[in-house]
Amino acid sequence: MVIVNRRVMVAMFTAGGSSVSDVDGGWSSWTTWTVCSASCAGGTQWRQRTCSTPVPSGTGRDCAGPGHDSRPCNEQPCVGQWSCWSDLGPCSITCGPGGSRRRRRRCQRLPGVAISCHGNDTETLPCDGPLVPCPSPGKPGQLTGQRMHSE
Repeated sequence: MVIVNRRVMVAMFTAGGSSVSDVDGGWSSWTTWTVCSASCAGGTQWRQRTCSTPVPSGTGRDCAGPGHDSRPCNEQPCVGQWSCWSDLGPCSITCGPGGSRRRRRRCQRLPGVAISCHGNDTETLPCDGPLVPCPSPGKPGQLTGQRMHSE
């Protein structure tokens, strides 16, 4: 026989002439916390307990308070992952010292999550390799660095 309600059980025993002692219910221990529902930007953990230590009987009271609990977890912001750097661009000058080259990378984000990557998406590096001498200055129409000489 399955007893749906403990009050029905009390009525059955009372009607049969037997008595049931009145026992208030007691909570079981809390279960361990569940895994957090999110790895970043705020998730939730849950745990539960049952009114079974002991189970209420007779006219005893049910357990007071909730049988479930939750708490926030992993509240730190999500951080994106950088892609690999692009190839270096051309040197900013065609001859002489002092030029620079740039390269870029992209912040790879998770769909639907507002995140950012730490650091810069652009890097400027000095040109390397042998210096190419610039043509002699002062002659019209010749380049020196990035400037055109004119009369």
